[in-house]
Amino acid sequence: MMIEELKRAVSMVDVVTHYGVDVPYYATGWTSILCPFHPDTNPSASINMDEDRFKCFVCDVSGDILDVVQQAENLEDVKTAMKWITENILFEDGQ
Repeated sequence: MMIEELKRAVSMVDVVTHYGVDVPYYATGWTSILCPFHPDTNPSASINMDEDRFKCFVCDVSGDILDVVQQAENLEDVKTAMKWITENILFEDGQ
Protein backbone atom coordinates (compact mmCIF):
# COMPACT_ATOMS: atom_id res chain seq x y z
CA MET A 1 0.00 0.00 0.00
CA MET A 2 1.32 3.43 -0.93
CA ILE A 3 1.45 6.36 1.52
CA GLU A 4 -1.44 8.27 -0.04
CA GLU A 5 -3.62 5.15 -0.14
CA LEU A 6 -2.97 4.56 3.56
CA LYS A 7 -3.76 8.19 4.40
CA ARG A 8 -7.07 7.89 2.53
CA ALA A 9 -7.90 4.64 4.36
CA VAL A 10 -6.93 5.74 7.89
CA SER A 11 -7.79 9.15 9.34
CA MET A 12 -6.33 10.97 12.31
CA VAL A 13 -9.59 10.23 14.12
CA ASP A 14 -8.91 6.52 13.55
CA VAL A 15 -5.43 6.94 15.04
CA VAL A 16 -6.40 8.84 18.20
CA THR A 17 -9.45 6.68 18.84
CA HIS A 18 -7.18 3.63 18.55
CA TYR A 19 -5.23 5.14 21.44
CA GLY A 20 -8.43 5.61 23.46
CA VAL A 21 -9.36 9.25 22.82
CA ASP A 22 -12.95 10.22 22.16
CA VAL A 23 -13.41 12.75 19.36
CA PRO A 24 -16.74 14.60 19.17
CA TYR A 25 -18.63 13.41 16.09
CA TYR A 26 -19.59 16.99 15.24
CA ALA A 27 -16.00 18.30 15.30
CA THR A 28 -14.71 20.33 12.38
CA GLY A 29 -11.50 22.24 11.84
CA TRP A 30 -9.20 22.27 14.89
CA THR A 31 -10.80 20.58 17.90
CA SER A 32 -9.29 20.24 21.38
CA ILE A 33 -8.88 16.69 22.69
CA LEU A 34 -7.06 14.88 25.46
CA CYS A 35 -3.62 13.76 24.36
CA PRO A 36 -3.35 9.97 24.29
CA PHE A 37 0.45 10.06 24.60
CA HIS A 38 0.84 11.42 28.13
CA PRO A 39 -1.37 11.69 31.25
CA ASP A 40 -3.86 14.42 30.38
CA THR A 41 -6.90 15.73 32.26
CA ASN A 42 -7.27 19.04 30.39
CA PRO A 43 -7.28 18.87 26.61
CA SER A 44 -3.71 19.75 25.65
CA ALA A 45 -3.88 18.47 22.08
CA SER A 46 -5.76 19.46 18.97
CA ILE A 47 -6.85 17.51 15.95
CA ASN A 48 -7.66 19.11 12.61
CA MET A 49 -10.55 17.22 11.09
CA ASP A 50 -10.20 18.89 7.68
CA GLU A 51 -6.45 18.40 7.25
CA ASP A 52 -5.98 15.16 9.28
CA ARG A 53 -3.36 16.76 11.52
CA PHE A 54 -2.54 16.39 15.24
CA LYS A 55 -0.65 18.65 17.65
CA CYS A 56 -0.01 18.27 21.38
CA PHE A 57 1.21 21.43 23.06
CA VAL A 58 2.66 19.50 26.02
CA CYS A 59 4.51 16.46 24.67
CA ASP A 60 5.17 17.94 21.20
CA VAL A 61 3.80 15.00 19.20
CA SER A 62 2.52 16.46 15.94
CA GLY A 63 1.93 15.86 12.25
CA ASP A 64 -0.07 13.55 10.03
CA ILE A 65 -0.97 9.93 10.84
CA LEU A 66 2.50 8.67 9.92
CA ASP A 67 4.33 11.33 11.94
CA VAL A 68 2.12 10.81 14.98
CA VAL A 69 2.42 7.03 15.03
CA GLN A 70 6.15 7.19 14.34
CA GLN A 71 6.66 9.56 17.30
CA ALA A 72 4.19 7.85 19.64
CA GLU A 73 5.50 4.34 19.01
CA ASN A 74 9.14 5.45 18.73
CA LEU A 75 9.46 3.90 15.27
CA GLU A 76 12.58 4.41 13.21
CA ASP A 77 11.07 5.45 9.87
CA VAL A 78 7.94 6.06 7.80
CA LYS A 79 7.98 2.56 6.32
CA THR A 80 7.84 1.06 9.81
CA ALA A 81 5.03 3.47 10.76
CA MET A 82 3.08 2.41 7.66
CA LYS A 83 3.46 -1.25 8.63
CA TRP A 84 2.41 -0.51 12.22
CA ILE A 85 -0.70 1.42 11.10
CA THR A 86 -1.64 -1.31 8.64
CA GLU A 87 -1.32 -4.08 11.24
CA ASN A 88 -2.68 -2.25 14.30
CA ILE A 89 -5.31 0.14 12.96
CA LEU A 90 -6.28 -0.67 9.39
CA PHE A 91 -6.69 -4.44 9.72
CA GLU A 92 -7.17 -4.60 13.49
CA ASP A 93 -10.19 -2.26 13.37
CA GLY A 94 -11.68 -4.07 10.38
CA GLN A 95 -11.50 -1.19 7.92
